[in-house]
Order: sequence, then C-alpha cells, then structure tokens
Amino acid sequence: MVMRVASNTCRARAVPVLALPVAQGRGRRNIPQRATFASSASSRSAIKARAIVYDTHGEPSNVLRTHTFSLPDPSASQVQLRLLLASCNPADTNVVQGSYPSRPSRRTTYLGLSAEEEGLFVGGNEGVAVVETLGTDAAAKSGLREGDWVSFGRAQVGTWASHMVCEASDVVRLEAGQTQSAASRGGRQDVTDVMACNVMVNPATAYCMLTEFQKLQRGDVVIQNAANSAVGQYVIQIAAKQLGVETINLVRERPNLDELRSHLQALGKGGPGTTVLTYQELATRDASTSSFGKTGKELMKTLLNGRKLKLGLNAVSGRDTTDMLKYLSESASLVTYGAMSRSPLYLPASLQIFRDVTAHGFWQTRWYAQRPHEERGKLMNTLLDWMGRSELQVPPSGVVELPLEAEDGLGTELARRTVAASMRGFSGKKWYLRFGNPLGEKGTPAEEPPALPEEKQ
Repeated sequence: MVMRVASNTCRARAVPVLALPVAQGRGRRNIPQRATFASSASSRSAIKARAIVYDTHGEPSNVLRTHTFSLPDPSASQVQLRLLLASCNPADTNVVQGSYPSRPSRRTTYLGLSAEEEGLFVGGNEGVAVVETLGTDAAAKSGLREGDWVSFGRAQVGTWASHMVCEASDVVRLEAGQTQSAASRGGRQDVTDVMACNVMVNPATAYCMLTEFQKLQRGDVVIQNAANSAVGQYVIQIAAKQLGVETINLVRERPNLDELRSHLQALGKGGPGTTVLTYQELATRDASTSSFGKTGKELMKTLLNGRKLKLGLNAVSGRDTTDMLKYLSESASLVTYGAMSRSPLYLPASLQIFRDVTAHGFWQTRWYAQRPHEERGKLMNTLLDWMGRSELQVPPSGVVELPLEAEDGLGTELARRTVAASMRGFSGKKWYLRFGNPLGEKGTPAEEPPALPEEKQ
C-alpha cells in the first residue's frame, strides 16, 4: 500500500547555534573592493542601469530581454547597490516559466515605465552586491556602510541587474574586514565574488536540512539522492567536515561515473566516509550487475554496519526515492526539497505505521521568512567563514559578462544562453551573470556561455 505525500512545512524546531560564528573583530573575510562606485546625489541620478527582464511567463530563451533604465535615488529607508555577481539557479528558470511559488513583483516607475503600464519582472533571486549609497534612515539604523558587501535575505529581489535600489532590511551584510592583513586573517584566503554569491541558497539549504530535522551525532549516517547537485555537494562537505557524519550518495548512471565518484569522495575527505552509488546499484537484486559485487540490500547492510539511518534527503521523488527511503530507521525523517523527476513522492504506509518515518518539506525561502534578520546573517556569515577557510568548496563556476554599453540585443542573447546552460544536466558547473566587471582583475574571469540548442543545428 502506498500513499501520496504532499510537501509540508519545515519542522518548528529551534535552529541550533551555528558553528564558527563570525565574531566582531575576528574571522572577518578580506573582501576586495574598488573605490570607484558613485556616491553623490548628482552621480546617482545619472546612473544608467541594466537588468534582465520579462513581461510574461514562458521559456527563458523566448521571453528574457535586456532593459536599460535610469536608476532612481534611494528613499530614506533604502540602499543603492552595485551588483557584483548573480546566480542562475534552476529555480530561477522555474520562476520565469511561472511554475515556481515564489515570484517577483512587477516593476513600473522603478524601471522608467509609466504607472499606467503593466510593468516588468526582473529576474534573479541570489547574488552579491556592494553598497554604493544609503538613505538617511538606512545610514543611521541599518549598520550598513558604503563599500559593504551584501547578500539578500528576501526572495526574488531581482539580482539580474547592474544596479539596484531596495530596502535596507532586504540585504544581509557579509562580514568583510577589508582592512585586515593576511596575518590577522589567520592564513584564510580572500573571499571571492563567487563564494559570496553562493551563501544564500544552496549551502544554506544543505546546512538547515542536516541540522533541523534530526539531532545527528558524529559517526551517524545520512543518505541523499541528487548527490551531484549543488545542494548535494554542500551536504557532503558540511556533513563530513563540520558534523562528522557519513554520507551515502545516490546519482544517475553516466559515462563519467568514475570521475564523479572521485570528485564527490574528495569533497568528503577528512570525514568518516563518503560512498557514491547509482540508483541501479541501490535497487538491484542481482549482485553481478553491481560494481560492488553485492545486491543493494547487502551493500546497505555492509555500509550501515548496524547503525541507524535517521535522515534521508530527497530532491528527486518518484520510484528512486521510494527505493531509498525503505532503508530509513525507526523515527527517521525524509526531507524533500525538490522533485527533479517531476513524479510524486510515494511513502509506503508501513514505514509510517511501523517505523514512524515522517516526511517533511523544506524550502529555504520559508526559512528566511520565518527567521529574524540577525539569524539570517549568522547563517550566511558562518557559511562564508567556512568558504574562507577552504572547508566548503563552491561548485565549478561559469561567469558570463553582459555589456554595460553595447546594444541591448547582445545582453539578451548572452543572458538567454546562460540561463539555458544552468538547466542542462551533467554540466557540473554553476552559471552566473554580471554586467561589466566592477571588481576588475579581482573579479572571476568571464567566459562564453554554451550556444542555445537551436544554434547547434
């Protein structure tokens, strides 16, 4: 007997104190900056900004376009930002398509349109920016300063832009410590634009799922599917290096499987163990078809060695997840944060009745909405601290530079190609957009995005 399980809200359990909090005066990253950002009222009014927008939902390759506008001055409670880098996550594509529950608001006068016009959506949810100017109240009350690097604590603020004006409460200051020497940083490396751009979504999701649903102890085991995804790679690293937890990681069959196994195992180096299996190896009843020479049941028995499997993380759903969750122990939790198979989640009733297995949904957007600003900042800065210590690696990156001065059509083409690239499986790379190169030589080098599929014909 099976039952269909809908995604639930995350557990109403207090978030544990984050490890390695970034204290005042220590552990602050050396974030590079340039002193060329405009700050006077006259220069603010003259700023020509660009954004990637759309006026109707649809495929990004059809509806995205570049829009040029004059940036408005910030009000008393607002800040003016220069975007340094913006992520292209798969969820961003879902937002443009109209299939994601969190959507941006239409903008009119902000983008230089009349109030009578329907308005445009600005794409992008995650990014890193530098504070250029602050309104009077924001300067007095927010704790922000010109030159600070910030991430975002509110969803769908529209990060696919060169500049932005938003409420000071929408941003989270990233501890910078711009004046610290290498010696005072304790040998930690400089934070890059790519690192800072990553703290809002994927590593935050990984950390919260590992800490909010089960009280994991060192030596415990967690199983996850979609282990090669960005979230999956962060799960491996945080589990191994911060929690001392072993991971069993499920991936699809692919031509470069051995290479992927080596990569994921390297991410868990220093931890108690990182095992990578295909879905077929977990499900098989024929030992001769497995590279381990065991059935899935035999293999899991060996890996667990009598230990309980208290937590399963699901981004796939469908049959593969059903095969995974039958190994969960009594009172275990299955946490779903995605449905890549586009199939429903089936949880056998016997697991609920006789093992008390519970199913939860997790959405980082909801987590941020339910937490105070201070807690959001603590999470992001803890993750950034780990990145600066080389304890948390970001996935391979592809940065695409959109022109600030060329015709809008070129920016449109590059943006469409970049967003399309972010949705391709097996790429192993996360893609980013930026307008111009505000960090100069300290910015991550740009590259050409892959061609759209129709361009290859």
